[in-house]
Amino acid sequence: MVSFIVDAPDYMDCLKEKLSVIPNVILNIDADYKTQLNVNLESESEQFEHFENLIADFILNKYKNRILYNIIEKNYGCLATEEKLQIQELARKRIEEEADFSPLIRQSLKEYFETSKTINIDGFVRFRLSGYKKAVNDIVNECAEEYITEREYDEFIELLKCFVTLQGSKTEVLHIETQSDQSYRFFDRWGADITRECFCEIIDEDFAECINYDDMLISVLMVLAPKKIIWHNIEIAENKELINTVKQIFEDNVQFCKDSFCCK
Repeated sequence: MVSFIVDAPDYMDCLKEKLSVIPNVILNIDADYKTQLNVNLESESEQFEHFENLIADFILNKYKNRILYNIIEKNYGCLATEEKLQIQELARKRIEEEADFSPLIRQSLKEYFETSKTINIDGFVRFRLSGYKKAVNDIVNECAEEYITEREYDEFIELLKCFVTLQGSKTEVLHIETQSDQSYRFFDRWGADITRECFCEIIDEDFAECINYDDMLISVLMVLAPKKIIWHNIEIAENKELINTVKQIFEDNVQFCKDSFCCK
């Protein structure tokens, strides 16, 4: 017979119900404090493994949200409440979809029970789950970085939209044509090639080769603020994020065309 004392005052009834399914286990509530559960097992083999698994599942179900909340508060306590809730929800979904932390908890329990027969669940969670907490911490940081990056991107888009509105349009219609080398040509509403003029609006010709094509495109659109944009050869454009950015800035004023530009 092997005896263990499980101390979990906040969840005693729940834990007792779960442990009672182990065959031949003897459960007794501490007579004085009614907070400790005495678990007597017939052997240390299959019963003990079942015991460990139940404790691990119990910890995961009852403490995962608390641990997640504490990590977010520790790492990102300076953020607004709504922002922390957004990160928490992203991390919660990521954990449920991608991660199985039960083995980490079971390993911690196995190591703990090698030297102790008494476990305080709260204390164990607070001091002995370093592997589990590190894994959750990594996911929280990833989700926080994604959330902050997306928030900054949204703020950037709003800034560009305001700039375009304040700038005032310098042209009614601008045709953009994606080239095979991912550069761009620009045409006015009558079909005249105005690529050189567009680039001269934003940069000295001597430095044109030093500028990224996509950055040039955005700069041209910011300066000209066309009332209507028609983007040709859209299917060969590789930078899908750039396409999405232009779409968000100019909304219904941008159209996409699969064919090359042809002035009719």
